[in-house]
Formats: sequence, structure tokens, C-alpha cells
Amino acid sequence: LLARSLADIQQCPFATILLSEVTEEDPEYRDAWIVLGYCRLQLQDAVAALAAFEQAYGLDPEKAETQYFLGLSYERSGAAAEAEKFFGYALQNGFQPQRSLREKLAQLALRKGNYQEAEEQYRASLSIPQGQREDVSDISERERGTLHHALVSVLLEHLHDLPAAEEAAGVARDE
Repeated sequence: LLARSLADIQQCPFATILLSEVTEEDPEYRDAWIVLGYCRLQLQDAVAALAAFEQAYGLDPEKAETQYFLGLSYERSGAAAEAEKFFGYALQNGFQPQRSLREKLAQLALRKGNYQEAEEQYRASLSIPQGQREDVSDISERERGTLHHALVSVLLEHLHDLPAAEEAAGVARDE
């Protein structure tokens, strides 16, 4: 708990020391591995973060947070296909906030030239259904504007779909 509190206040160097001791003493402590991986990501050590998240994943392969952080670690390590796979798992297992996950998936789709997938992910991030933990009203105007801009850019620059781009821009203007 102390290590998690340290991580929450961005004191990851200290948390990492504690968590290394905890995971050495109890290698089955999944949450300690997750927080250790998080701290290592914060310290810009994607390789060590990946190792910690792989330990947590081995203990509980269904935990959406572990899958998301594995995706981040793979992305930062340059392994886009692995990142996409784990982001997909996290989405299937209900990771929240879904919006940031969908944005990551859209960005990966753009990098590999899958513009249709990028469009779908941006649209989904703008219309997360009511009743889920997050709601489209939960994001700032600036964030919504950024999402709308990304969607319109994909529609215009990559899919060359002027009518859909005009419609998306109109929705953005009306919000």
C-alpha cells in the first residue's frame, strides 16, 4: 500500500525499491507487479516495465489493466503488433477509460495504414454508450475537439470521403 501511494504521488523511484523487495518476497503478488511495471513506465524503462507486466499477466491473464499496460509497454518498445493485440484484449475485458484505449488503437491503425479501423476507433471514442462508466460528456471540449479533428483528418486525408468529413465536422460544430 505504501508503494502504491508513492506511485500515486509520482514518487516512483522510491516505490520501485519497495516493490522490488515485495515481488522478491512474494512473486505471486500480481498487484505489486502491476504497480512496479507502472513505475518503470513512468521512469521511461519500457523493457523493465514489460518484464513486470508479463509477470502480472502470467499470474492473471484476464486483468484488463495488465493488458492495457502491456500494450503501452509494447508500444513504447516499438512492438506495434503486440501493443495492438494487448490493447484489444483490454478492450474486450472492459478496461476503463475506454476512450484512451480506443485512441491508442486508432493511432496504431493509422501507423499501419488501416484507415478504416482508425475511423471506427475514433467514432467509437466519440460515442461511448450511456450506462458505461464513462460518458461522452466526461471529456473536455478540447479533448472532444481533438478527437473530432482526428476523425475528420482520417476521413479527408486517407479515406477521401468528403461527405462523411463534412458530416463529422458539422457534428463537432454543433456540440
